[in-house]
Amino acid sequence: MVGEWGREFQLRRDRVPVGEIVFTSRLGITGQHAGPWLMRDAHDAAEEHGEVWSAALAWSGSRRITLRRNLHGRTSWTGGFGREGLLWKLLPGESLETPVFTGLYAPDGFGGTSRRWHAYTERQVLSARPAERQLIYNSWEATEFDITEQQQSELADLAAGIGVEIFVVDDAWFGARTSDMTGLGDWWPNPDRFPDGLGPLADHVRALADNDLFRAHPDWILCQDGRPRTRSRNQHVLNFARHDVREWVVEWLVRTVTELDVVFLKWDMNRPFSEAGQIPGPRIPTGSGSNTRAASTR
Repeated sequence: MVGEWGREFQLRRDRVPVGEIVFTSRLGITGQHAGPWLMRDAHDAAEEHGEVWSAALAWSGSRRITLRRNLHGRTSWTGGFGREGLLWKLLPGESLETPVFTGLYAPDGFGGTSRRWHAYTERQVLSARPAERQLIYNSWEATEFDITEQQQSELADLAAGIGVEIFVVDDAWFGARTSDMTGLGDWWPNPDRFPDGLGPLADHVRALADNDLFRAHPDWILCQDGRPRTRSRNQHVLNFARHDVREWVVEWLVRTVTELDVVFLKWDMNRPFSEAGQIPGPRIPTGSGSNTRAASTR
């Protein structure tokens, strides 16, 4: 199952050759390009009949799943998180819990497989979550980059009228963000679109990088010395392994959330990692913890 934006979940089915097939990703995130799962049958299964074996890896980062077939037609697979070259050094008394790699068998085709996965997710994955979740409306598809305070307020009114409980302003409220070519990382309200800041809109709904940040701090971009800085979706990635980047992000995030009394915060992760094998610049001070992760600057 592969795809792209607007063409997600494109099924690809083929015979397993003798040898190994590796399903892998080094991007650091999951996405529509490829999911961390596979499904195997004797090439005779359909929606409601036939034996199907499947597996799914509960991990949103880089991973590797290897499918094997020997000369006698027997197949097997292994899978897990990480890639070659990624190491975790455990100190005495420490432990590492690896992600769950779940296998499932169904005698009643692909439909039976799907229903069993849904049941497993409801019982084992979502059992601790509330049964009822708040309804969310995201204004992006209605407006894209062409937004104004009045327009967003009107959309919030319409959304509330049909029972929506959380209103999301996705993009284009900040900097000179009139397209995906500019403004990313300039997280302050566009003065033409929001002349009084986001406060009036936040009060109304009670919810909520060519850019200046990059020009001021080009060293904050995740990169490797001697290699080009790869752009994806016209974006770079902030290097959250730097202590000064973490301090800056926490400061503006806390200030924005506090000033606007935000009750819901949406954060997209649309940009995979690249050139992430080195940490230039100030490192995190010793003793401050090792659970760091980089994030998209959308």
